[in-house]
Amino acid sequence: MSLRWGFLGAARLGNALAPAMTAAGQAFWAVAARDPAPASYAAKHGFRRVPASSEDLLLDPDVDAVYNALPSGLHFLRSARALAAGKHVL
Repeated sequence: MSLRWGFLGAARLGNALAPAMTAAGQAFWAVAARDPAPASYAAKHGFRRVPASSEDLLLDPDVDAVYNALPSGLHFLRSARALAAGKHVL
């Protein structure tokens, strides 16, 4: 089963995770980050969307699962919001 993934943050760890996800047939759907990196990150990994904010990503009905690549201090809040929005969270 392929999930449509949304990445919160354009962190280096996502660069390491992306090849394995691609090999497993997962779809990169959206990436949101607070700096200008998402556009180039999206192009590099084939994300279809670059929402204006992480909240927009979490509210996107086309995103099935969220990879939380934000700093540790933001994990709980964003992961809790993703779960409340019905998303799978990694």
